[in-house]
Amino acid sequence: MSRYRRSLIDGATYFFTLTLAERNSQLLLKEISRLRNAYGKVNKRYPFHTIAVCIMPDHLHAIWTLPPDNHD
Repeated sequence: MSRYRRSLIDGATYFFTLTLAERNSQLLLKEISRLRNAYGKVNKRYPFHTIAVCIMPDHLHAIWTLPPDNHD
């Protein structure tokens, strides 16, 4: 696994990309309902504010802001 550097500032905003291992897959679009459901569950358990999400067939981009008292 890669080791990434990031700032540890409470309430920081992050841009990230999630990519499927199989780059020619259409999985994220085919299973969009499941993705929305999982996203909602994660957001309830680990609160963050979604600034933007762009979902493509094989990857997604997102911009999140963490809560003011959270840097992790």
